[in-house]
Formats: sequence, structure tokens, C-alpha cells
Amino acid sequence: MNLEKKLLIKKGKYIKVGSRSIESWIKQLPDPTNDEQILYFQNELHHNYEITLEQYVNMYVEGIDCNNTTLDVSGEELLTKQGLWISPLKQKLHYLSVDSNFARKHFYSYSLNLL
Repeated sequence: MNLEKKLLIKKGKYIKVGSRSIESWIKQLPDPTNDEQILYFQNELHHNYEITLEQYVNMYVEGIDCNNTTLDVSGEELLTKQGLWISPLKQKLHYLSVDSNFARKHFYSYSLNLL
């Protein structure tokens, strides 16, 4: 299955060459307000690429370099929207990680108490 079908990239006319826009792809991020999307991304990345969503977001941030590329309006809008998602997404991932570690520790100590 390709990256577009997995919703990891989105196809559109995002790059401008001269006066025309050309077909290109932009890496996608999950909407930080959509837990279902976040879970989908986490599972997809873990099972198929053996990386965490946090690693993926960091690679996304490191890969943003449009200095030598002229973006079409739709490309600018999409990158701006996703750029605004980075901080809330990282905060949510940190919260989920802390919450998961908390639950694991309590489950472990509860299991020990049963022995």
C-alpha cells in the first residue's frame, strides 16, 4: 500500500513553477484534536515503519525547508495549518506517554500486590 493510501502524504498542486502549479506531495500530520487520527498514525507508523509518532513529527519538523521551493497558495495553507498542529500534537503525545507510563507502573505494582 502506498503512502498516499496510508494517509501519510497528500497529493495536490502545492508547488509553483513559473506561473503554473505542479502536482506534488506533502507529508501529513494527524490533527491533534482528532484522537482517532492520532491512533491511526501511531499504529501505522509503529507496525509498518517501526517508528513512533513523536519520531515522525520530529522528522517532519526537520524536513520543512521551503527556501528553494515556491509554494502554491494551497501548499502554503496546508503547511501553515500543519505547522500550527506541531506544538499541540507534541504536547498531546507527551501527555499520552506520561499517562501510559503512569498506568503501566500502577498495573505493575497492583500485580505485585496480588502475588
